[in-house]
Amino acid sequence: MPQETREITKVLIVDDDEVVRTTLGDIFKKRGYYTKTVGTAAEALEEVKKNPYHFAVLDIHLPDKSGTDLLEEIRKVNFKINCIMITGYSEESPEDSLEKGAKAHLTKPLKIEELIKIFQRETSHDPDARPHL
Repeated sequence: MPQETREITKVLIVDDDEVVRTTLGDIFKKRGYYTKTVGTAAEALEEVKKNPYHFAVLDIHLPDKSGTDLLEEIRKVNFKINCIMITGYSEESPEDSLEKGAKAHLTKPLKIEELIKIFQRETSHDPDARPHL
């Protein structure tokens, strides 16, 4: 009987803080996701144009562009991508990014369990976007 093949879920992590990028990348890799980490909006947009990511975790404050502007650009390239916005500034309002299509808006320090729950919620709707176990 042929085995069902399922594409591995691809996650793009965009943050100018290398510690955040590395930590999130390691967490998702251990859970069976393919991860790519980049530090700028330009790198993120280049990646999204080359690869069909299921998720993007976007820092709102990037050195070359706001994460909210990047969210709009990414969704023009890949409308189905699930974007999660993260910020170190608790006073920022999530409404703008949520109106532009983000699935969630989280404040650093991140609660990893909360981030994982969002991934699980979104992948439960898309059978092709699940961890490769």
